[in-house]
Amino acid sequence: GDDIIVHSLYEREPVPLPVSHTPVPASFAVFKLAPPLGEVALLDPTELEASASAAGVTVAVNEHGELCGLHKLGGAGVSQRCVLRCTRLAVQRALEVT
Repeated sequence: GDDIIVHSLYEREPVPLPVSHTPVPASFAVFKLAPPLGEVALLDPTELEASASAAGVTVAVNEHGELCGLHKLGGAGVSQRCVLRCTRLAVQRALEVT
């Protein structure tokens, strides 16, 4: 049905929420450089580095390398190549910490 019933702790034993494949976020500061260098993405930037960057990208992946989320910050565009490079680095980071 369409009804939602919320039971108190006295009416029913709480059921733990099963959380599997926990996303691991990795943040990047993207700096625009003169051609032919293009873009440089810095993993886990400090606050100062992030504020000096042209854009920011956060990639969340799980321990299986599956993309869980992608967030782009800042006004500058970020190339597809840079996003893919950030994603590969995020997968490596997720494997290290899980």
